[in-house]
Amino acid sequence: MQQVLYIHGGDVFETREELLQFLKDRKLDDPTVEPQKMWGKRLGEDLGNNFQVIAPSMPNKWNATYEEWSIWMEKHVPYLKNDCIIIGCSLGANFIAKYLAEHELPIRIASLHLVAGCFGAPNGFSLDEAPLGRLCAIPSITIYHSSDDTVVPVKDAEKYVAQIPCATLVLLNGRGHFLQKEFPELLERLRKQ
Repeated sequence: MQQVLYIHGGDVFETREELLQFLKDRKLDDPTVEPQKMWGKRLGEDLGNNFQVIAPSMPNKWNATYEEWSIWMEKHVPYLKNDCIIIGCSLGANFIAKYLAEHELPIRIASLHLVAGCFGAPNGFSLDEAPLGRLCAIPSITIYHSSDDTVVPVKDAEKYVAQIPCATLVLLNGRGHFLQKEFPELLERLRKQ
């Protein structure tokens, strides 16, 4: 069974006032209607029985810190097996890239997939000093970004490619920040592993 670790996105704020303003301005989806599952929450269903998806709920996703996420990640590492596939989306891509650059996992990673990843953020998520070139020890790295992403600009994907020269950039159109039900390009690559 192929193991997949999926790290979701989150938000970060430089000040408490910014967080409070975000909460005041955020539109609430109707809590009485069952929300549509986005691709990250559907990975297990979409991939099928040949895959085991581990998708930890990272702490404080609306005001994340790298330190808290690192502590939580450490608790999951013992459950990972050799040739694990790792996926990070948005802030999750930023987190997992930095974490893997700074930590040696006791397992082999088969592939790394960074989706709509921001290149650095407050609260410890800066990538300026992270040795991202070390990630080239991973046999396959794919960076996915959409040309119309209004949350994370395409220049962030270009920064990843510059820092991780072995990575392949898959630039798509019309996907925004990948807040969609399906992500067939990712599924296709995962099934070929």
